[in-house]
Amino acid sequence: MVVVILRLLIVNPLFLLLREDKSLYEGLLTRYSDKLKKFKIFQYVGSTNTLTIPVLPQLRSLSLYSVNRSEALALLHASKDTLVDLVITAVKLPDPSELRDLKLPNLKNLDLSTVDSSVALSLLKSNMQTITKLSLCKVKLVGDEIGNILMPNLSSLQLTNVNSAAAVALITSHADNIIDLTVDYEDPTDLDIGNVELPNLKQLHMQWLDRSDAFVLIRAGWATLIELGIEDVEINKEDLEELYIPNLQTLNLTHSDEFYDYSRFSNYVYIQKE
Repeated sequence: MVVVILRLLIVNPLFLLLREDKSLYEGLLTRYSDKLKKFKIFQYVGSTNTLTIPVLPQLRSLSLYSVNRSEALALLHASKDTLVDLVITAVKLPDPSELRDLKLPNLKNLDLSTVDSSVALSLLKSNMQTITKLSLCKVKLVGDEIGNILMPNLSSLQLTNVNSAAAVALITSHADNIIDLTVDYEDPTDLDIGNVELPNLKQLHMQWLDRSDAFVLIRAGWATLIELGIEDVEINKEDLEELYIPNLQTLNLTHSDEFYDYSRFSNYVYIQKE
């Protein structure tokens, strides 16, 4: 069964959910190869033959979900000169050596989920000078290795279920640049982050963090923070009473069991309780 959803709008996106029809896949890519700016492909199982991927000279956004490793690599090379946004989820990419020299000169937003750590490191090392937003989900990284990759333009860091050592290394090594920080876990997690200053932090979201780590991050960016989200973090009334964030405008709290008086944060605070 083949399901194809095709939309050609101003930004020319192409979305494919393909299972077996190689000719249809290749035909659509070839027909629109010189126009496509966004391309998403889901669960391509395909035949035993490697697909022919045309050059995609205008592609700016590429999303790969559970696709074959050979097609994933071919698509990366076909669009490497123009890619700005790259999402890779549950793709077993080729040997990391094949990615080591894959430079994406315009890459700004990199989103990796459930990929091998060596693949993640190769992509980060090759493109660390241009990345401004990094999202990692369920990627196991070694703290020492990731801590040595410095991304001078990184301003947004989204970490979901990333091992503690790697999370701490990424936060501390980019502390001066981070504006938007998300640290989310599915279960209670102790980062043991220690002291850190985040002098430019404006947005902070945390889920299932240890209480002490949560307050280390809040205090690290208290002077510049304007948006704060706290989910499933054990805080109490006394914690909030001793905390003052002078520029806070948006406050999102979820799964809070007690009633707190939040009026001291000013009239501009937006509170969401679920």
